[in-house]
Parts: sequence; structure tokens; C-alpha cells
Amino acid sequence: MRKSGGSLHFFVNGQDCGSAATSVPSGIYAMIDLYGQCVQISVHDEDYRGSEDVPVPAEQTETEAVPVTTEGAASKVKCGFHSCCGRNIRLVNNKMTASRSSGFNHGLVFSAKSLEEDEIFEIVIDKVTGSSQWSGSIAVGITTKTIPLLAVPASALELRDGTWLMTGSCVMKDAVMVKENYGHSLDRLQAKTRIGVQRQRDGTFHVFVNGEDQGVAAMDIPETVHAVVDVYGMAHVISISSPSADVSPCTGVLVNGESHPSVSPVIELQDQDEEDTTESITNLQKFLFHKNCGQFISLDSNRTTARRVDSYNHGVVLSETPLPDNHLFQVCIRKLNSRWTGSVMIGVTAQDPDSLTSLPSTANSIKICPWIVVNNAVYVNGNKVNDNLRRNLDSLQEGDTLGVLIDKKSRLHLLINGEDLGLLPRPSPPDDLQCLTYTGAARKCL
Repeated sequence: MRKSGGSLHFFVNGQDCGSAATSVPSGIYAMIDLYGQCVQISVHDEDYRGSEDVPVPAEQTETEAVPVTTEGAASKVKCGFHSCCGRNIRLVNNKMTASRSSGFNHGLVFSAKSLEEDEIFEIVIDKVTGSSQWSGSIAVGITTKTIPLLAVPASALELRDGTWLMTGSCVMKDAVMVKENYGHSLDRLQAKTRIGVQRQRDGTFHVFVNGEDQGVAAMDIPETVHAVVDVYGMAHVISISSPSADVSPCTGVLVNGESHPSVSPVIELQDQDEEDTTESITNLQKFLFHKNCGQFISLDSNRTTARRVDSYNHGVVLSETPLPDNHLFQVCIRKLNSRWTGSVMIGVTAQDPDSLTSLPSTANSIKICPWIVVNNAVYVNGNKVNDNLRRNLDSLQEGDTLGVLIDKKSRLHLLINGEDLGLLPRPSPPDDLQCLTYTGAARKCL
């Protein structure tokens, strides 16, 4: 500290060591040399006032992390790391930063408390080592195990009895792979990348990379889980970047009796003036995408946006609930990929999404009463019944909307940019489910 009289003082653990120099000019910069044994430091952002004792971040001995509050209209508390951690882990900065001090494993860390519903526990990779030294990288997940553990294993894959992990591009349950080609590969992530885990209120497990939901990683997750991170291989230092540990009140619309945030919905229900077709749309319902979706589909946390993250197929998504009569299910194309030919398909099916163990590569492969529009042709149960629609789906551009509607007379309609293309053959039974598939150029829809 440079005091107003021009004297220079050093502080150790908040204690003033006295005047080290006098007549120090103003406009100086602090300088630190991380030399020898010192390998990591953090700025302790406090205002030193005189000789007051100032706490300095250090490793804690208690079992719970020190809360860090953020100023605002309503103060929120960040959740730190638990004191129970791998033997090569050093916790600093009020247990908000974890550093692996040696080796390539024994780098497990856990959230200090169990996750709330829809809470995202997010970390940022502060430092990675060169790929020539270690292979593999960070793994993230959730576990039902009671923390603290009696003994912390060398890696997350040794956790059993209810542990779901994303490692590389695979999802593991109790060290058994349950999903391949899931999201961005964690082995390729670099410093400054943010990674989050979340258990949603519907019991699904999601992973986020730089704030982007990678989709459903696993389902039927128990209510009480802790976040787990394996600071493994090339990953060396991580810090918690979650905005807060609590979940702000959810305000917005009701969907199936549950409150959901007010976001730009998948279905933009608009008032229509066309006679007969849409005059009967009196019950406006918000729709969501079903959590069971194609292999390359990533759904956002609200399940109102679907994005195909790889290849040109395996992009089938369905509505969460059956499509009622007099309700328009409509989506908007947000992004196209010119690398591929072909584009979005849309239709309905009587296939219950919960009955599908895995979705087919395209909507045409769904077997129970599928009705699908492909470019300018209509297929019912795999048979072409019309190949002369006025509009071709392959010609749709970013910002275009398309939807389906069953009117009050149980007739099926296709709408593009609000224009009704007329009556189309409709399969039976009547309890159809909305079905879309993203192929070719169509990559992202809301």
C-alpha cells in the first residue's frame, strides 16, 4: 500500500509490517513475481483501511465453503466447492478455485451443497496443460452419493451407485456408457471455456458448454444430487462461474400446470383471419419439445429451441404433448447450413415419444401413423399421396415459419408464414403427436 504521505507498506495476512520506503511517487503499479514454490495467486478484492485485519483467501478446514455474496437488489449466494476433494486438489479463493497440484488424476471436486431444481452449476477452465504431457481432460456430472465421502477415488469413473458423467463426448452412468456423440467433446476444450451441469425439474440431466445446452444427457435423475468435476489430464485449474446458487422465481406462462419462463416460444400463436381454418383457434397453448429427441439434437434449457449439432440427419424432435384440435403448432427456422441439401420436414404421428427407446434417423422412418411433408410432397404411412404442394419446404429461408393445425372439423392443415396451404390427407387415430425432423440445410428452429 502507498499511503497518502508517500510511504510504502507491506501487509502479510492483513498485518501492516511497517514503512518499507518513503517518498514513493504516486502513479505506481503493484507488481507480483510468481517465483519458485509460488505457482498460483488470486486477487483478493478488498479495500485495506489503515491497519484493519483483512481476511486473505486460503484453504479452509471446515466442511462447507465460505459463501460469496453479490451485490444487487436481492443478494444471491454462490455455491463453492466442498472440502471433500481429491488428494491432488488445492482449494483456494474461498473454495471457488480448484487447482490440481501434481499428477494427472486424483482431481475430484464436488459442489458444497446439493443442486436445486434447474440450478446450473458452472465452472470455467482457468488453465490447461500441453497435450504432449497428458491426454484426456475434464469430466463433469452429478452424483447421488452423500458428500463428504469416506474416501475420494482417483477419478470420477470410479464413482458408483448413481453417478452420471460426461467425459469426452460420451455420457456414462456408473462407468457404463449410455450415450455416444453427445454435445461438444470435453477433450477439446480450451482455457476460458465454461461448462455447467443441471438437473431439471423433469428429472433430466443437462450439460452446458459456454452457456449452450447440449441437450438431454440422461433421464430419471433422483432429486438430491451434487455436482462433480474431475480435474483430469490436460485440465489443470478451474473456478466456479455460476452466477448464483439459488433459483430466481420463475415468471411466465403455465405449461401443463407448471410455470415456465417467458421466453420466445417455439410456437408463435398468431391471430388468423382466414375463414373456417383458423377462426376456431380459441385456446392458445404453449408447446415444448419432448425430451426424447434425435441423436444430434441439442435442446435449450426451456426445450423451446432445437439445434442439430452434427451431420445432416438424426434430427427428429416431437412435441411434448399431443396436438389438440384448434391449436396451431408453429416453429420458426432460425439457422440454415448451406453445406447440406434438403431441409426441414414437418408432420404428425400417433407414436408416443415415451415409447421410443431411440428415435430414427429421419421422420420418414417413424412407423405409427406418420404424416410427413417432404419438400413439396405429402407422405401418409410411407406412401406419397400428393406431390404438388404450392410451396416447397426446401426453399424456406431463415426467419420463415411453418406449422400444422387440426381444425374443429378434424382436418389437417399445413401453414407456411401464416398462409394455409389447404386441406391435406390426415392419418388416424386422432391423438397425433407433432413431429419434426431437421435434415440437410435446416439446423436450428425455435
